[in-house]
Amino acid sequence: MCLTDYEGEDDMNHDRINTLIAKLLRAIDRVLVGIEAIVIIVTGVLITVALFYGAIVRYVIHGSFPQEAELSWLLYTWLVFIGSSYVLSKGDHPTVTFIRSRLGKIYDLLIYLICIMYVSIILRQTILYSDIFMLQKTATMGLPLYYFYAALILGFIFIDIRYIMKVIDLFVKQ
Repeated sequence: MCLTDYEGEDDMNHDRINTLIAKLLRAIDRVLVGIEAIVIIVTGVLITVALFYGAIVRYVIHGSFPQEAELSWLLYTWLVFIGSSYVLSKGDHPTVTFIRSRLGKIYDLLIYLICIMYVSIILRQTILYSDIFMLQKTATMGLPLYYFYAALILGFIFIDIRYIMKVIDLFVKQ
């Protein structure tokens, strides 16, 4: 065997590893999209139902639905943070195309790493204060605020995972 034979084997092994990593990233993406889709659909339907019920009670029955605001707030929080991760998976963040066209992968890598750091810092702080959120309760329904901040925690975990996947994707041939 000559040296070029070993180089050919290295290229084949490298291609296998890239293919394996690409398959793993697609599997993780499918799991995240599945969870996100369920949360988005359920919260969207429940917000619509809660607001519709509140309008009927208010304008037809002339009664009140005091839980409407807190319920909508809770559902909207989940919709926004889980939806943010879903949107990130479907497209890219806004970019300065002039800079991106000149720097290419370096620009993408820099932006992704900044986003990972920023989201991770907020995630860490939210987790550190999660005990406080268990003690605080909403006024009408008496729900611990943790239910609201859990959306932020899960959403930011998903967003971090997605940005890490984007960083890996920069270096893996599809």
